[in-house]
Amino acid sequence: MLRHSIKTFLAIVLYYSGFIGIIRVLGRHYAKILVYHSISDRESIFVRGTGMWVSPVIFHKHLNYIRRNYQLISLRTLVDSLKEGWIPPRSVVLTFDDGFADNFHFVYPYLKRNNIEATIFLTTDCIDNKKATWIQELNYLINNVDVQGVIRGINALAQELGTNGLIIETNSETNIRKQVEEYLGYCVSKKLRDTMLTRLYGEFNIRKKKVFSENQLFLTKDQMFQMCGNGIYFGSHGSSHTPFSAMTLPEQREEILNSRRVIEKDFAQDFLPFSYPFGKAKDYSPDTRAIIENTGHDCIVTAMPTLNHGDTSPYELGRIDVRNVPVHTLAFELEKGVLKNLIVKGKSRLREVING
Repeated sequence: MLRHSIKTFLAIVLYYSGFIGIIRVLGRHYAKILVYHSISDRESIFVRGTGMWVSPVIFHKHLNYIRRNYQLISLRTLVDSLKEGWIPPRSVVLTFDDGFADNFHFVYPYLKRNNIEATIFLTTDCIDNKKATWIQELNYLINNVDVQGVIRGINALAQELGTNGLIIETNSETNIRKQVEEYLGYCVSKKLRDTMLTRLYGEFNIRKKKVFSENQLFLTKDQMFQMCGNGIYFGSHGSSHTPFSAMTLPEQREEILNSRRVIEKDFAQDFLPFSYPFGKAKDYSPDTRAIIENTGHDCIVTAMPTLNHGDTSPYELGRIDVRNVPVHTLAFELEKGVLKNLIVKGKSRLREVING
């Protein structure tokens, strides 16, 4: 809480003092890639509590600020530039993970009206049907039942199915939710995870098929056809949103190829990027990257907030996760990496001076 308060205070001071503009100039040779998820006029029960939701009002404020202070470019333009060893100054790239249907309703009209290009990374098992990823299935349960009830249900099933249960090591509701997600994502197999979730819906007398048949959470092909060729590229986000570190290499390869086939079948794109599910360092390996490179993808984006510069590999691009935050916080997040870099360099220079 204290750390968050300090960060908020610093963001406000830097923004309203104008000092953020100086940092922006000093960091003009770094490319910032933003990642959004769900943009809609209300926070859906399927994403509530995850931090993935941004309201259209906040989204428009973000984009208006970016358009005034940066150069919005496509992911493809950035990758083409990196291959030549440079980055367009003050560049910002827009990406959206998962392929939520609200991207068509609340994002695409704004982007089209303002001639802004973007990339949407698709979880292909959920495209053009009424399915959801296991993450939305879990969130619906937590938000309908309560997280402690879900934990008790998981542990009862774990004992019955002969696997290790879930041990909670925090009192924070946000962190508890995260630990439940990590348990189902990393500690049990995909098959066991799906079995557990289906059984949990039954235990809580929730008709799973009915819940998701009544909600089109992800994009349809008709919506995608309207966007494709109008400033929107589609990339792969895997097929099931399972972290690669929880799969064998043959399973990873199958997941990557299946996702690619779905996109290539209907959309004639000459640029195909990839986004790791979850995307932290623990979620993939050099072998994962090699599979993606060798299956013809043009670049990979992570969820690591690393600085992208002229020497950055197109297969290790960092991104900034954007939340439903005010503009001064977005401004700080855009330049936080640059500020840290300046502080490190400043400390190094100070030591040199002190040491003669």
